[in-house]
Amino acid sequence: MRITTEIIPATKPIWALEALAYFPVDRDTEYPMDKKDQIKGLIVSYLRNTEYKKRNSIMKLGTTHIIREEEKVITVSTQHNTIVLTVIFSGDEPVPGTCAVCGCTETDPCYNPYFGNCWWIGRRKILCSHCACTDIVNCSATEHPCK
Repeated sequence: MRITTEIIPATKPIWALEALAYFPVDRDTEYPMDKKDQIKGLIVSYLRNTEYKKRNSIMKLGTTHIIREEEKVITVSTQHNTIVLTVIFSGDEPVPGTCAVCGCTETDPCYNPYFGNCWWIGRRKILCSHCACTDIVNCSATEHPCK
């Protein structure tokens, strides 16, 4: 299992850079699949307890942002649902242009009747919008081409 992280906005918030600098697992290491739940729990706990400075106070990421955990992805988003940081768990190194979670591509995207086709989250094109959003990925109307 590979762990891939990506900061989404071009502005790259300082807290996200600091969180990745002290990330609790090595992102360049292959981990056994049977350790996935244990590693995900460690990462979610780390993100929830990450403290950062905002103006003149210390904030905790777990209270200021929404941390969502899915089977193959963890997302950290603002209260306005803007995704800032993703942590993707995949069998191999993600291939740009193919979603690491569901396997969709630009020519074969996911579809939801309420949200339309998916789009890429981030510049590396390794996570689609439908897999990044808990509400869409868990909706029974969402069609993933490779699932």
